[in-house]
Amino acid sequence: MKTVLSGRKMNLSDSFKEIVDKRLSKLNRFFEDEQEAFVVVTAEKAEAKVEVTIKAKGMVFRTERRARDKVDAFESAVEGLTKQIVKNKDRLVSKLRSGAFGELSEQVPEQEYEIIKTKTFSAKLMSVEEAILQMEMIGHSFFIFNNEASGEINVVYKRKDEGYGLLIPSR
Repeated sequence: MKTVLSGRKMNLSDSFKEIVDKRLSKLNRFFEDEQEAFVVVTAEKAEAKVEVTIKAKGMVFRTERRARDKVDAFESAVEGLTKQIVKNKDRLVSKLRSGAFGELSEQVPEQEYEIIKTKTFSAKLMSVEEAILQMEMIGHSFFIFNNEASGEINVVYKRKDEGYGLLIPSR
């Protein structure tokens, strides 16, 4: 697996890069060799935030962790990513390398996805600003709308950093 490593508001040492390469090499059993892992380390006040993203066969595997030390945050992120993959192993068999789970001794019961409620709504034509206002007015963390600028269905959402995000589907 190829690794693309970048630091925001910090420089990354060669020893940290070696730790990243060594730890991510353990995930090779799940992915083909041509996959890329993107690791972004950000300094935030008294802690480090590590984001690990792997794109493989149309799937995106992503996790984000924070800790006082960037190595601890990275170790926690890789552990979380591994748990996500193992937990959903039966659903991911066709997306990952064949035989990837043969050496795992950990048995995790498969979780059923249960839809508790289905809701139908009309996606009204509005601007992004109107959609954010509507989302705030109803107290939700996301809002689906028909973007008047593009004529396509978009989603605005509230980010953890108190900003907003816009999801635009690609074709």
